[in-house]
Amino acid sequence: MRRSKQNFFGLTIKTKLFISFLIMLLIPCLTIGWISFKTAKEKVQEQITMSAAETTKLLNSNLDRFIEPEIKSIDFLSETIHSDDYKGANSKAQLHTMIPFVSTHQEISTMFVGGKDGRFINAPAKKMPEGYDARQRPWYQEAMKQQGEVIVSTPYVSKTTGDFVVSVSKALKDGSGVIGAEIKLKTVEAFTNQVKVGKEGYAFILDKDRKVVVHPTTKPTEELPGGSIDPIFKSQNGDFAYPLDGVLKHMFFVTNERTGWKVAGTLFYDEVDKEAQPIFNKTILVLAISLIIGLGIIYIIVSSITRPLQTLVAASGKISDGDLTEEIELKSGDELGQLGDSFNDMTKNLRALVKQIGLNTDQVAASAEELTANAEETSRATEQIAHTIQEVASGSEKQLGSVEDSAVKMEELTSEVQRIAHNAQSASKSSVHTSEQAIEGEKSIQLAMEQMNTIKKTFGNLSLSIESLGSRSNEINKIIDVITDISSQTNLLALNAAIEAARAGEYGRGFAVVADEVRKLAEQSSNSAQQISNLIAAIQDETNKTVVSMNQASNEVMQGIGVVNTAGETFGQIKSAINEVVAEISDISSSVDKISFSTGQVVESAVIISKIAEEAAAGTQNVAAATEEQLASMEEISASANALTNMADELQHTIGKFKIS
Repeated sequence: MRRSKQNFFGLTIKTKLFISFLIMLLIPCLTIGWISFKTAKEKVQEQITMSAAETTKLLNSNLDRFIEPEIKSIDFLSETIHSDDYKGANSKAQLHTMIPFVSTHQEISTMFVGGKDGRFINAPAKKMPEGYDARQRPWYQEAMKQQGEVIVSTPYVSKTTGDFVVSVSKALKDGSGVIGAEIKLKTVEAFTNQVKVGKEGYAFILDKDRKVVVHPTTKPTEELPGGSIDPIFKSQNGDFAYPLDGVLKHMFFVTNERTGWKVAGTLFYDEVDKEAQPIFNKTILVLAISLIIGLGIIYIIVSSITRPLQTLVAASGKISDGDLTEEIELKSGDELGQLGDSFNDMTKNLRALVKQIGLNTDQVAASAEELTANAEETSRATEQIAHTIQEVASGSEKQLGSVEDSAVKMEELTSEVQRIAHNAQSASKSSVHTSEQAIEGEKSIQLAMEQMNTIKKTFGNLSLSIESLGSRSNEINKIIDVITDISSQTNLLALNAAIEAARAGEYGRGFAVVADEVRKLAEQSSNSAQQISNLIAAIQDETNKTVVSMNQASNEVMQGIGVVNTAGETFGQIKSAINEVVAEISDISSSVDKISFSTGQVVESAVIISKIAEEAAAGTQNVAAATEEQLASMEEISASANALTNMADELQHTIGKFKIS
């Protein structure tokens, strides 16, 4: 890996740019091509899958359209045929209903009626095997069990015609038997085999017992081999993928509501790849064309960048040899052209710099000698300053100790004051909260007083209502007495009417019945009036008790009003006392806050003084150290001045090597 990196960085800029641009072209093109093909393939797969699912649903709809008319016909005929219509051969049901129906319905193989008594007729009329009993057949037994429902059997081979059929049967409305028909499944087989799921896929139908109804390779009534169809019997509809004989397939299925059969379609997965292959070929072609065009553009761009760089490299080589007279000409308005102009400016500046260095070299040598003399004088003065600074630093350290002790004591005082202030604020908050609670209590007392007065008024209104109820009960008693009298008179009249009807003999029998009903009605009215009278008496007794309870409750309410008034006055006194306490605590809290603020300012001042003293002490130490460093520096300056003189001589010799004109 390291070797490959070294080889790459050892390449020319032109090669590096070409490789870099090529990589930047390849990655997006390949990525876009792959994403485009993947998206297109997914869309193709989605369309094929949706088409396969819709094909399966359409086949299920065709099955419904095939069998639904026959189900409705059997349902209708079961309502019209009765026991008297199928007493034997050439009966009404056989001649006028069944034979015409079979002749006009090509899908019907045979129609039949079986009775509870063993009777059996069919159309077209055919003789049944010896010992045939329709009552033992599944179509008869299921229809009798589920009367009112049309029963669709599982497919089977008819004993009378030999056709592969399914029977549709229903119990007759009068319950005397069952009517049914055998429907040939050739039409179902035909339109199922015509269905293509995708281009190569196929459709098939299975009954509730997992046996084949229609399948392109398996005969009816046989079961499909293997367990590939197991999922379709675990749900009503859906789809799933499965391998069969080394080929990956996708199955879609629905359950026919009328028959309970499974209608399924099988799609071959390789159809998606075949449909997507043209898209893949076109994508590769577009990528190839894009890469060819891109390579041409890259070559032009890289050449336009590297050609000026090669010119700059050649000119830089001459400058490295000391030839400052070289200038280049780049006819470009981009950054490379600007780089060429800057290169020429740099060359001019270097020529001017070399000239100026040559002129200044002599001045540097003279200045170096003067610097040496000044450095020696400065060293002697610096020694005296260092001695004085040491004495000042000692006094500053003593002053700093005193200031720090004062600051510590002031901080302790501030902490105590802040604690007192915090306690005062807590007391103030508690007193304010207590005052608020007292106000709420007073409001609650006022509300309770209003509620008690309302209750008092309500009890008064209720007492009046109960008294009115007693009066109404007395009036109802009077009405009941009238009803009782009417019932007695009606009973007497009914008795007289019955006597007169008896005298009239046969002609008065109807009137006697009416008189008897009138007498019963009169007795019921008398009994009901007596029950109402008893209920009214009970209501009046309960009403009297309620009046007594209401009076007691009214007295209790009056006492409650007195207690609430007393509580209200007490809460008023408590509120006044709490307000006075709140005012006093607020004054204390304000005073403590002022003291805390003042002590805080004092502490801050002490801290500032401490910091200043500390900084002053540190400053004197720093000055002393700096003075010593300065003394050492002056000695170094003196040595450097001597070295500078030597360097000036060497610089003059070096400048002589450059060609500037």
